[in-house]
Amino acid sequence: LAAALLVTLQQSGFLKSDETAEQFFTSLVEIAVSHCLSGEQQKQQQQQQQQGSSTPTVLSFDAVDAFVKLVAFLINRSANESDAVNPAARGIRRASQLFRVLGVVVNIMQKTSKENPTAFNPRPFFRMFIGWYMEILESDVGDEVIMIPSLAAIADALLALQPLRIPTFAFSWLELVSHRCFMPKLLLATGQNGWPHFQKLLVALLQFLEPYLRNAELNESIRLMYKGTLRMLLVLLHDFPEFLCKYHFQLCDVIPSSCIQMRNLMLSAFPRNMRLPDPFTPNLKVDLLPEISESPRIV
Repeated sequence: LAAALLVTLQQSGFLKSDETAEQFFTSLVEIAVSHCLSGEQQKQQQQQQQQGSSTPTVLSFDAVDAFVKLVAFLINRSANESDAVNPAARGIRRASQLFRVLGVVVNIMQKTSKENPTAFNPRPFFRMFIGWYMEILESDVGDEVIMIPSLAAIADALLALQPLRIPTFAFSWLELVSHRCFMPKLLLATGQNGWPHFQKLLVALLQFLEPYLRNAELNESIRLMYKGTLRMLLVLLHDFPEFLCKYHFQLCDVIPSSCIQMRNLMLSAFPRNMRLPDPFTPNLKVDLLPEISESPRIV
């Protein structure tokens, strides 16, 4: 059935060129989101008729999940005879297809949030990203050479959706950035290839929080965002201290000087292969330690 669907799409010309493919995916995203939110609108109308009822709205994600599986199927089936010899080529091809779909989703999210910021509902789009995490990043493809380009494509999309641009997507964005299917894979990439992407995302998060932290204006939403950020930083400090060591200058540069706890958290990181001296050692001479002669690595 899946193979027949792919043949039908190719024969219909929906995937023939970049322009037609973009129009095709744009229509699918709009239909999926509209179907998902139509139930919420009906629920709101019923609640207005029955005053006093405030039952949380349960959305139908059937159309969103179907779109996610279609995209994942098209990406995971993008293979040819040369992939066994050159897996990097397959990884780039998969990432280019994913980037095209993500570009459509990003454009729709930015347009919708600008037209009516207060009515923007991030739940369908959050569901899409989580679905692609599971269907693509957690797929049977275990070759890192194939997966890294897809991770980079998702990182670029999340950077375009940062809280400074779409504040109503901030909580969903933070969960996507710190998700177990994304953050560890990006930071564990060979040769630290994923570190620059995650550094940009972390700086974008801190830039969003900076004016609130500098002026000590923490309402309930910003306080929750700050707690979530601290928890993510604690995970980085425990599992990836080398990342904080490498980028501590850029990260501390966007943290207000009044945020002593967060700055100390950044500056307390040290490489896991380094053994720190006991500060209570009698007659300790820090300038005589062998590590004092090694210059810190600063990016």
